[in-house]
Amino acid sequence: QVERNIVIRNSGDLVAPVITVTSPSAGASFNVGGDLTITGNVVDNLALSKLEIKVYRGSTLVSDNDIDLATASHTINQTISTIGWTPGAYKIELVAYDEVLNVSEVDMEITMN
Repeated sequence: QVERNIVIRNSGDLVAPVITVTSPSAGASFNVGGDLTITGNVVDNLALSKLEIKVYRGSTLVSDNDIDLATASHTINQTISTIGWTPGAYKIELVAYDEVLNVSEVDMEITMN
């Protein structure tokens, strides 16, 4: 006989977080070797649990920042060094999770010169 305890988290919350990026704008250009600053906010109707900020060059992950959260809103102000990056197209990906794992994602392309 096997006993298992199963916890089901269902708060009835079906509302995903909302991510707003104020900077950079999609298609913006930056110089390699400087800083890339991502600003905006993320809000949830109840409580956020995590924000992931990732930057890709093609399929290669070049920056990975996870921020643990425990509030209903968070101001995004993440600075990423681009030292060692190469010129070309990059994708910024922001993924926000709330406490019951509803998820939202915002992607944007930028160019490094």
